[in-house]
Amino acid sequence: MKFIHFADAHLDSPFRGLSFLPSKEFNQIYQAADQSLTRIVDLALKQNVDLVLIAGDTFDSNTPSPRAQLFFAEQIKRLTDQKIQVVMIFGNHDHMKKEDLLVTETPYFKLLGNGEKVEKATFSTKAGFTYDVIGFSYLNNHITRDMIPDFPAKGQNYTFGLMHAQEKAQTNNVYAPFTTSEVQNLNYDYFALGHIHARNNLSENPWIVYPGNIQGRHINEIKVAILARSMNKLRRQALSLNKLVQLFGKLSKSIWKVKSIKLVCRQKSLKSLIRLSKRLTLV
Repeated sequence: MKFIHFADAHLDSPFRGLSFLPSKEFNQIYQAADQSLTRIVDLALKQNVDLVLIAGDTFDSNTPSPRAQLFFAEQIKRLTDQKIQVVMIFGNHDHMKKEDLLVTETPYFKLLGNGEKVEKATFSTKAGFTYDVIGFSYLNNHITRDMIPDFPAKGQNYTFGLMHAQEKAQTNNVYAPFTTSEVQNLNYDYFALGHIHARNNLSENPWIVYPGNIQGRHINEIKVAILARSMNKLRRQALSLNKLVQLFGKLSKSIWKVKSIKLVCRQKSLKSLIRLSKRLTLV
């Protein structure tokens, strides 16, 4: 079985802090999230994955533009037309009602946990491998309580958790605060997280993973990637975590970099620049 886990696409992000850029350059950055999502779908199709997990904040707000909604629906259709299962949750940015999402109903697309209720859904791959996905979607932009106690015990199937949340150790945490230990105690095979814009494995036994966001929105989000994980099928459809392979797909369209520039200026040239700046100020 192969699957891709990503989060925090933030489609429709306004990039207000970059509005000073020339229109051509600004539009390139504005469209970068769309292009990164397109590349993820391209990768899913190329790798013929069985499942795509989307761990919240697909949109930058709970009222995404029709353009962003239709673009997202188009990308999902590319996957579902090839019978790739897509399971999605809403996060704190795109806290919406299910009926507000413009994605065509199909057996291969599932919005999980509508209305902030933990929900379990069971699926099978084309090869007949059965697995469960358990998670919830935001209905409001804040969830102050720990949602992990609502997650059911693991059954016999391979089990994915899907959650947009932040660890309790963080101050002023209103994003379904949890502890790594309580997620570990659920003993799900893979817990797919979203919300933190940095790639991080909170645990490898069992797997508890933040993939990072798909497109950095400022200089502090230089290291961005999505996680594609491949699982080897063993006897009687059992899976060995030791065979779990991480594949980092660096699919961001625009990459933030820090560049140091050394300026060398002769004294006469410096004086000329100062005089010029004074003239410009007077104008």
